[in-house]
Amino acid sequence: RPPPSIAWHYHPVPDQMDHDAILSEARMVDLRWQNPLEFPALLCDDLSQTYKERFLYLTADQYFLPVFIHNPKYAATLRTWLGEDYFGTLARFLLRPKTFILREAAAFYRENLEGRSSVGIQLRTATMKGHDMAGLVAGFDSFAWKRWVPAFWKCAYFASPKAAGTGYFIASDNHRAKTEADAFFGTNQSSWYSQEITRGHVRGHVTALIDVLVLSMCDHLVTTSMSTFGYIAAGLASLPPSIVNFDGSCLKDMTSQPCFHKWSYLFTAKCYDKHQMVSPEVRVCGFYRVPDASDDTF
Repeated sequence: RPPPSIAWHYHPVPDQMDHDAILSEARMVDLRWQNPLEFPALLCDDLSQTYKERFLYLTADQYFLPVFIHNPKYAATLRTWLGEDYFGTLARFLLRPKTFILREAAAFYRENLEGRSSVGIQLRTATMKGHDMAGLVAGFDSFAWKRWVPAFWKCAYFASPKAAGTGYFIASDNHRAKTEADAFFGTNQSSWYSQEITRGHVRGHVTALIDVLVLSMCDHLVTTSMSTFGYIAAGLASLPPSIVNFDGSCLKDMTSQPCFHKWSYLFTAKCYDKHQMVSPEVRVCGFYRVPDASDDTF
């Protein structure tokens, strides 16, 4: 259902309008990773004054709602519309997989996890490649498989121990991680959706959605630091996850809201207030390296 206080309507009239006429009243706003220029306007401005066009089309690769939430003009209205769990409220309404995907996810959960404590483990091994972390050479070295990957199993164990008959669901981009989970938890307590996750064909995308949905059904979550895949699962469930950081530490997150990676873009905005513009999603999102003094700016 639509969030409280918001009426969502589809009106067919725009479909009949001239495409060029619509574009003449639209502004394309690029919020992608390498463009910090538009974010200060989202934080500080009355957008009806900053942009003269009637419609804004946002191209984004990053969650940007926290910027609007702190904009003095829009903050009260957005919080009235969406409450404090704004990502979960919107995600459960807007992210709607096809019915057959929902059925497959529900059937897998019933067969493998229903009726017992469950921990969903989202382990993104691709994170360990190419991020200049000390000791990593050519993808995986002994650190990755001897310390980092086992950190997920230990973190999950503390969330709900094996002795409780817990079911551990593994969502990973690497089959080796799944077989190692079997060795740690036992095949009767670990499970994963067996089909391949890949961007190379439609079924691979379907499998990824099923993984996200099953993760969101679990009682506890263990996710990879700075991974959008994990953010979506935690947000859909409104369940703060435990996060495995890049040094192998396991930390309980303070919120199910996705971390806002772009806050550093806003430090020079004219209305920025480091004391007032604080909320759970504005936090250090994780480290690709050992933190140092420069991180005090966050």
